[in-house]
Amino acid sequence: MPKSPAIRNLSLSKAIIRSSRMKNLANRGRPHMNKAIISVHVPKAAGTSFVIWLESVFGNGQLRLDYADRPIDPKSEMNVDPAGFLSRYGAARRLPEGTLVVHGHFWAKKYERIENAFRITFLRDPIERTISHYYFWLNTPGDGHSLHQRVLDEGMGMLDFARLPQMRGFYRHYFFRDVNIAGFDFIGDMSFFDEELGRLEALLGVRGTRAQVGQNPAADYLSKREVALTTGPVHDELAEILTDEVAFYRQHLGR
Repeated sequence: MPKSPAIRNLSLSKAIIRSSRMKNLANRGRPHMNKAIISVHVPKAAGTSFVIWLESVFGNGQLRLDYADRPIDPKSEMNVDPAGFLSRYGAARRLPEGTLVVHGHFWAKKYERIENAFRITFLRDPIERTISHYYFWLNTPGDGHSLHQRVLDEGMGMLDFARLPQMRGFYRHYFFRDVNIAGFDFIGDMSFFDEELGRLEALLGVRGTRAQVGQNPAADYLSKREVALTTGPVHDELAEILTDEVAFYRQHLGR
C-alpha cells in the first residue's frame, strides 16, 4: 500500500525526540544496535505508532520509510513480475549509506539479502486485522491501489472482502511470501503493543517515545468491530475463511 495519510501527517514533538535520542547515546555499541534493522509494517498493526518509536530512537536521517511496493495490489511490480522485482530491488547486501533502519509496507524478501540484520514485525490477529482493513479502505479515498479501488467501486461486503486471495493469504502469500519468518529476531503481538514494545526495547537495549495506537477512521468503527467479532455466524465465517492465516499468526507469535 502507498504511504498512508497517517504516516504523511505524523507530527512528532522535537523536544521529546531530542530527549529520547540523548537517552539512547549510551546504547551505542550494544550488540543489536550495530545491526541494520529491517521492520515489516503489517497494515493495521500499529505501524504508525511504531514509526514514532523508531524516529525517537534512530532519528529521521537514519530511518528510511519504504511504502511504495503495494504488496497486495495485483497490479504492483512485485506481483506482476516478482523475479524481476527482486533482481532490481532485492540484490543489495547493505542498506544505503547512513541508513540504519528501513520500515514500511514491503515484501520481506526484498531485504532478505541484507547482512547482519535484526528483523522485526508486529502481527495482528487476522480476523481483527481484516475487519480493521475493510473499514479503513471503505472510509479512505482510492489513491491508485487497484484492489482498494475495486473494493470501493463494488461496494464490497466484509465477507467478500475476507474471501479475496489477498486477505486469505495476506501474511503467507504477500508480506512474507517465500520467507522463513521463523528467522525473524522479533515478532510482536499487536494486541499487546505496549508490553511487546517493552520486550523489544529490552532486546535492543534502548528506550523510545511511546505513542498511542491510532484509531480506525471509520465512523462507529468500534461498534462495527464488536458486532463482527461477537455475531456468531459472521465471526465463524471469518474464522473459516482465514483459517490458514490464523494458524500462521499463532505459530509465529511472540518470537
